Amino acid sequence: IGLGDREGPDGALLRDNPRFRDDVAGFYIDAQALMLMGYRGFSKFIGGRASPEHSLLKLYGSETLQKCLDAGAEALGPDALDIQILGPRMWREGSWATQWLRSFAGTIPGGTSEIQRNIIAERVLGLPR
Repeated sequence: IGLGDREGPDGALLRDNPRFRDDVAGFYIDAQALMLMGYRGFSKFIGGRASPEHSLLKLYGSETLQKCLDAGAEALGPDALDIQILGPRMWREGSWATQWLRSFAGTIPGGTSEIQRNIIAERVLGLPR
C-alpha cells in the first residue's frame, strides 16, 4: 500500500494504476485468508486434533510473499534494482529486488513447496502416495 505514493516507471503515481490497485486488493485478500486459515488450524490444534492447515499456511504464505515482492518490484520498474530504495522491512533490509530474491529461500525451511504439496495431497485431499 505504501508504494502507492511513489511514481511508477511511467511517471504516474502507482495508486492510480489499475493493475497496482488490483494487486494490492488481491494481497489483502490473501492476508485475510492466511489469518483465518491460521485461526482454524490453531483451534484444531488446541482441541487435540490434527491440523493439516499448517502445511497449507506454509505453502500459501511463502508463495504469497514471493508474489507480493515480485509485484512490488515490477511496479517500481528499474527503481526496484536501486539499493538505496529499500523494500519492505523483513528479516533483513534490502532493495525490492534483493527481498524478492531472498523470498525464494523462504520456500525451503519446513519443507520445500513441492514437499508441502505432497503432504497436502496425501493428508488433506486423501490422494494415494
